[in-house]
Formats: sequence, structure tokens, C-alpha cells
Amino acid sequence: MSNQNQTKKHSKSRGKRKPIPRKVVRKLPAYLIAEHSLGHDDESLSVMAAFEWLGFEKQMREQLGTIGITDQAAYLDVRLGMRHGSANAFIDWAKEVGIAYATSHDELETRFDELIQALSVAVRFQKYTTGIDHVAKARAATRHMKVSNTIRAHELPSGAKFYYAPYEFATSEYIVWLLKYSRKFERPWKGKPFG
Repeated sequence: MSNQNQTKKHSKSRGKRKPIPRKVVRKLPAYLIAEHSLGHDDESLSVMAAFEWLGFEKQMREQLGTIGITDQAAYLDVRLGMRHGSANAFIDWAKEVGIAYATSHDELETRFDELIQALSVAVRFQKYTTGIDHVAKARAATRHMKVSNTIRAHELPSGAKFYYAPYEFATSEYIVWLLKYSRKFERPWKGKPFG
């Protein structure tokens, strides 16, 4: 009896089409471009990146310095690791969220110390000139939001990392995130930058 039931079920399923397996295409984040899509190997990209660096004017190098890329070796490492379609694409993205190029925890801590001190100076100046406390304003604007307390990082060929924020600079979320994430370091809080 049980054999008959099995054959009946089997014959019913024969009439149905088998599902076609769909290929799942994993999309890379918008700021990352896969190596094969650029069509260049590491050596070619390294030469291209070196020429990009040599072509940068002083102002562009200063902008890169603010995100920790202070020399050609660091720039080549980031360009080989991040795989942006062009130097401008990387720099435009990094201006929004880039934090640091760091080879050690101490370098990242130093960068956060700089960011906290800069925020402290800006907030004190605004409070003195306009009476508005931008930290208090940012906290109020995000009180119903869950602001992350983690940082994002991309591993580079040299073993260094490029760190970036989960929020765009100067937004309320960014200010609150910076204050939260900085608590993981000792140095930014030694000077008690906010009073």
C-alpha cells in the first residue's frame, strides 16, 4: 500500500517542471570595484596610482593627508586595496566618510585624538559665537535612533587598513558616532576635550 502511494506521488511530481536554480549575484558596495572589472593587474594599477600621486596638486595631497594618506606608499596601498574606478571616485567617497589609513592601533588612536580635539575646538567656538551647542543638538536629533558604535575598515595589500565612518561627516549621526566610538581609546579622553 505504501509503495502505491509513493508511485502516485512520484507520478504527480513528474508533470511539474523542475525549478531552475538562479545564480545569486553578490553586489559589491558602491565604493568597491572588483579587480576583474577594472581589467588591470596589481602591477599596472600600482604604476597608474603612482602617476596619479605625482599628478596631485598640493591641495589634493592636503586633503588626502586629512584621511591619513600622507605619502605615495600609503596612496598606492589604498588604491590597490580599495579598487575605485578612478582617483576622483576614491577621493570623493573618502571626503564623505574617510577616517584614517593606519598600520597599527596607535595610529588609529592618534587619528581619533585629532578628530575629537578638532570637534572640541569647533563646538566650543560655535557655542561661544552663536550660543548653539552642536554636541547637545546632535544628541537630541539622534535620541530616537540607534547610532552605531563601530567603525568600518578595509584590509589593504600591505596589511594596513583604511578606516571609514558609518555616517557622513558633519551629520548629527557622525558626531554622536565619533563620541561613542572614541570611548574605545584612552588618549582622546585624557585631555577631557568637552570640559
